[in-house]
Amino acid sequence: MRIFNSAQEIYDFIEELIELADSEGDSETALLLHDALRNNFTASEIMGELRFVLKKVNKDRRKEYLTPFRDDITGVIHAINKSFKT
Repeated sequence: MRIFNSAQEIYDFIEELIELADSEGDSETALLLHDALRNNFTASEIMGELRFVLKKVNKDRRKEYLTPFRDDITGVIHAINKSFKT
């Protein structure tokens, strides 16, 4: 599992997932991830929306092409959760 130490590392990973989803013909997932990354204004909004979308995507086991990335997706979710703890 990757360790995500910065928001930029998370953004780069999301871009990878968008490209992967597109290449697999999963335009729904690609659009969800793209919208979460691009249609929010503050870092908090982006991270909150990414957390929501990634949880949804990770639960959908029909998306077999994501299997090698599930631990990394979980890692991003944990990194986001950790960044929001007070």
